[in-house]
Amino acid sequence: VDSGILYITNKRLLFTGSLNNKSIFYNKIINIANNDEGIEIIKDSGKSEYFLMESQSQFAAQLVHYFIEI
Repeated sequence: VDSGILYITNKRLLFTGSLNNKSIFYNKIINIANNDEGIEIIKDSGKSEYFLMESQSQFAAQLVHYFIEI
């Protein structure tokens, strides 16, 4: 469990936290599940990543879906 900032770029998701950083390229993402609390990133290998969000989780999920489709 960590807290930080989730950046959504045109190439990847980048999480910068107080304990560690994560980078997930879009070509590694199989699916995205979202609810009011956050988004779950389901990858082609390894365990899924879950990001709790204070707000805008639906917008973040739509944006990631957009970049996966490109």
